Amino acid sequence: MFEWLDDEIAQINTRKSHLVDGPAPAELRRAVETTEIPLPPSQSGASPQPNLHKHARTMRTSPAQRHYKEFMLRFGDARLYRYSTNYYVTVFAGPRAAEDRHGELLVHIGKTWTSYAYFKEALLVEGKESPVFEYFQNCFRKTANGFEEWLRTKGRSARRRFKNKEPKSILRQLHPRG
Repeated sequence: MFEWLDDEIAQINTRKSHLVDGPAPAELRRAVETTEIPLPPSQSGASPQPNLHKHARTMRTSPAQRHYKEFMLRFGDARLYRYSTNYYVTVFAGPRAAEDRHGELLVHIGKTWTSYAYFKEALLVEGKESPVFEYFQNCFRKTANGFEEWLRTKGRSARRRFKNKEPKSILRQLHPRG
């Protein structure tokens, strides 16, 4: 899982394109894997809220949550696809509790250049993939069936933005032939 992102980071010769904290130290890894707190803290100091919501325990075994936790253990806070002075995709190692305007409980896991990404806590069910929802221009909608799908989709979208605006060397690295 996420080998495609490891390969992409390795192929790009500038560390400014993708900024990641890096792998979690052994003691943090153990804590994340065994904790009742649903989401891991970041290596950079951000930490999850200690009791996000009453449904937090269901997040522990959801496949989407395992994908998200695996990403956090491998990369920490991640800012991906630099575009001018911003990053097109950001994934938080310290997610935030949130709720929509109707009071539904959410977990804020990241953002794109134009939207905010969430899991709906009510949909974090053991043994099932949890969809990712985004808030964009006063609209809240499902944009992916799971975390990895969301990340891949946003990565593809970001790479398309680079076609005519970035140096050819970065383009070759983001769009290898073959």
